[in-house]
Amino acid sequence: MLWNQILFCGFSIATQSAFLTKQRFLDQPDRPARYSLCLKRVFRATFYVDILTSLFPVVAVYAIGAAAANNSSCLLRYSYYINSFAALVFTTFLSMAVRRLFLETTVAGTQRQVKRAQEIGAASPRHNKQSKRRYRHFLRVMFQVSPGTLSSAFAAGYVQVTSVNIPSSQRDLAVFAFCSIGLKLVIQELVKIVIVKRKVKDIRTMFLVVAVPTVLIDTQVRVMLQLANSVSTTVGGSIAMAFTEIGMRTGKMLFLRAQIYRKARQLRTPIGVTNVVSVGPMRKSEAVKSSPQAFEIWKMQLLRFHAAEAYADMAAEYMALGSSAMIVAVYADHPKYELGRWQFGINTSSSNASSRYIILLGLQLAIEIFVDTVSCVVETIHGVNFDELKKYESFVMALFIVIGIMNVQITAIMYLKCE
Repeated sequence: MLWNQILFCGFSIATQSAFLTKQRFLDQPDRPARYSLCLKRVFRATFYVDILTSLFPVVAVYAIGAAAANNSSCLLRYSYYINSFAALVFTTFLSMAVRRLFLETTVAGTQRQVKRAQEIGAASPRHNKQSKRRYRHFLRVMFQVSPGTLSSAFAAGYVQVTSVNIPSSQRDLAVFAFCSIGLKLVIQELVKIVIVKRKVKDIRTMFLVVAVPTVLIDTQVRVMLQLANSVSTTVGGSIAMAFTEIGMRTGKMLFLRAQIYRKARQLRTPIGVTNVVSVGPMRKSEAVKSSPQAFEIWKMQLLRFHAAEAYADMAAEYMALGSSAMIVAVYADHPKYELGRWQFGINTSSSNASSRYIILLGLQLAIEIFVDTVSCVVETIHGVNFDELKKYESFVMALFIVIGIMNVQITAIMYLKCE
């Protein structure tokens, strides 16, 4: 738990510090800020929160264990949710700290504050309302950064439910895989709705909210496919997942094109009497001229977000494939885990198990490459440009390293025997 939280805090600080590298600090206005300087200032601003949120999950779990007088390993299953809450609190404080550094220590931030003060007047808020305003601001920022945490919490809950309700036949496995894919799609769409409602424009958010549930949920499906002890079941399940994924991505692309077409059709509709309001002629002409520009901005933003979603989904599939292979190889025969008893189908000797796992892993990898090739061709034909995502490669690489480590640890915790 402690290392998970420290790793998460370090990754978050490193990511958020990159946002300040394009700014010029007041004490160094002649050149853009170095990344090391931004990292140092963000770390200093969040040091105490980092310590508190790292220690809080450990103390909370030990306190719950002592109060319950129970040292069962089942308590560890709930540690992730406590970790998630601590991560949400840290992310909130981190976002507020980065914004405060921008407004108070950078040239652009201070200029924005001066301009805003001139627009709203010099009236300062009352001191007795300061604490209430900070509290509301904290809750507002927490709500803005909550989609990623909620997405991972739902996915972790799914892993926990899966660990006690394992399919024992091919029919159960088919139902399990179908429900898992449906749940993943529902979580992704719900989080996307929240992102759209909050008008989040940072593509990094889309990477995060798509990657976490995809990795956690698909890992469990592929673990079950690996444990099926039947080549036909594993290959058949992988092919079924492949066609389902192609259909889902094609359907999302067609729905996206329908949205764009409907919006463009509304834009070409003749403007009625409702546009004649009490505004000057200059404002009205500017509004009419800006509508096609606003449509193009909205269209490009929609296509960029879809490209980020598809890219994150592809990367998450490969991460889930590798994670499931490692989980089965390491934990299937471990005495503290019960993965071995969930195998069904034709029993194979341990000497053939390793070669079978490698062959099945290679087949699943080949199927996934085929799926991504077909899906990318369809999406590229419809105007999705993946080249724009190259500037996020370092972020995506770091993100999936963290998600991969946390995925294996979460799965290991949830599959522990209750002793």
